[in-house]
Amino acid sequence: REVGSRAGEATALGNLGVVYRRQGNYELALNAYEQALVIHRETGDRSGEGDALYQLGWIYDNLGDYEQALKAYEQALAIRRQIGEHAGEGSTLNNIGIVYDNLGEYEQALAFYEQALAIHREVSNQEGEGTTLDNIGILYDNQGDYGRAIEYYQQSLAIYRELNNRTDEGDTLNRMGLAYRRQGQYEQALEHYGQALVIYRAIDDKGNESAVLSNIGFAYYNQGNYSQALNYFEQTLTIRRETSDRFGEARSLREIGFFHYTQNDYEQALNYYRESLSLYHELDDRYGEGLTLYRIGFLYRDLEQYEQAIAFLQQSLIIDRELENRADEGFTLEEIGQTYAAWGNFIEAISYFQQAFLIGQEINNQEQIINRLDILKNLLTGVQSQLGETTYQLQCQSTAAVIGVSVSELCP
Repeated sequence: REVGSRAGEATALGNLGVVYRRQGNYELALNAYEQALVIHRETGDRSGEGDALYQLGWIYDNLGDYEQALKAYEQALAIRRQIGEHAGEGSTLNNIGIVYDNLGEYEQALAFYEQALAIHREVSNQEGEGTTLDNIGILYDNQGDYGRAIEYYQQSLAIYRELNNRTDEGDTLNRMGLAYRRQGQYEQALEHYGQALVIYRAIDDKGNESAVLSNIGFAYYNQGNYSQALNYFEQTLTIRRETSDRFGEARSLREIGFFHYTQNDYEQALNYYRESLSLYHELDDRYGEGLTLYRIGFLYRDLEQYEQAIAFLQQSLIIDRELENRADEGFTLEEIGQTYAAWGNFIEAISYFQQAFLIGQEINNQEQIINRLDILKNLLTGVQSQLGETTYQLQCQSTAAVIGVSVSELCP
């Protein structure tokens, strides 16, 4: 550092940030870019300052710190506009759109994407144009407007083909397949997945090859072609094992377990679930572990092994709370409540549905609020039949107080 120039030092730190970022080591990348930013500011290198801020925005976005991401991107945008870096301005607008998309603020996201698209076209940045068209497609996908999403994917696909960008071509075909599948157009989905698969195999992209094989499996499953579905799920598992994709392997095991569960082959389902659970535990993937515990609990409930079901669901609930995943916590509470109800313990079922109802209110999910209120009413009717009028009236008053509704609404 003493010998080298400050500009060279900043460049080296920026390169180091790129290496750390590609490794997924975001904290070290953050540190490198922050040091580079200080030097760019000291030396008055506005372009370098804009680049460092842009990279910081990207890392904060991927860490889920959207407030800091927007702050960094907005500073980068101001600099790039000031010094006339139009290509960089377009990329920054695009990435601000991504942050708003991640926040679920779709109107804001679309406004930034459209600004980015205009600049990409103005400076003939086809790669940037393709990326932003893709992102607009993803935005409509996230909103459930699959027809509109496909329109934008088709535009980005044409650009990627013109540029011979095989990776992005494959990714867009895969996304189109998902959009068609969500619309129930399974033949169209399979056609696009098949094209993506050819590309991923041609460029030897094993990770995406396994992902699209899994998607093909789900499309066949949705069609009711179960033997083909299982065939593709098993191909996915084979590739993930061959490439030592341990997280993907755990997911495949869980998916195959769920497949066997839907075919009422509970013994096979349980075998796959247990293998998946063991791997998630080994990998310390708490989300995957919690979801698999939930699936096992669900299976035991169907087998009417209620004590076992509750034991697994309670373990899943602990993880939901540890991860502060309120939506999943609500589903797990609901499932524990359903298990107690099936077991004939309506009072215990009510206590869990009360908690689930309050979470529905907290996350402002109207569908959950309505459904859970209806179930509480049915459970209270069960109390009336099982334990008599006095207990029913007392429980009505107690539940109404807990969930904040009138007794007359809950127990008409």
